[in-house]
Amino acid sequence: MKRSWSVLLFILTIICSCSDNEPNNHQTKKTTDIYSEKYFGISIENDQRQGSQYIDSLGTEYFYLCKKITLSNDTTVPIDLKISFSKEYNNIRANNGLKSKVFLLPKELTSDEQQFNVTMSKEIKFDLGMTKELKSFLNIGLETVSLNRTLNPKEKCVMRFGILTDVKYIRDLKYPQPNYFGLKLKTNNYAQDSRIAKGDLIDKQLILPLVLYLDNPYAIPCGQISFPGK
Repeated sequence: MKRSWSVLLFILTIICSCSDNEPNNHQTKKTTDIYSEKYFGISIENDQRQGSQYIDSLGTEYFYLCKKITLSNDTTVPIDLKISFSKEYNNIRANNGLKSKVFLLPKELTSDEQQFNVTMSKEIKFDLGMTKELKSFLNIGLETVSLNRTLNPKEKCVMRFGILTDVKYIRDLKYPQPNYFGLKLKTNNYAQDSRIAKGDLIDKQLILPLVLYLDNPYAIPCGQISFPGK
């Protein structure tokens, strides 16, 4: 079983690093994994995902995926950004078969350097595994991080989301392992979109839900953007 898991992990790693050339029908850039979208002045840039095996303090094996995401306020007014996984996420895990844990990482674990130990040798990168700070967070801190922040015009916020999946679900092939995921604004209301396009943003009632889309497939509510009134 150990050998078969090593082979499977190798395949998943190839998928994470090489499948960015596959087509996608609902993005503004050229790849499924690295793409950016702009919603009438609010830009969301989804960076390349990274993945690694993780073994917790009890010896349970997981596959860890993460992605850095940048949200920019290109409007002319401040916006309030809230990231929090609600009861709806818990219901999806309990009733709809989502086996993975999905979460926001703390600010101190947002950069690439804070995720993995990497060294250079003759211009070749060698991944030496997770940092001890990341391992500690995955072991004890999951699902406890939230974010509340006001972004002024031309200001941006860099976040990192993670997905942790017990490998027993991957081995049994009963649960589709998420490979692609990304943050999007859920804007399906035409009248609301028109108000944003016209610059009619100073309205306490205007709330735009944020959703984390997984390709296995799940759409997980994870926060919102609102426009504070005067």
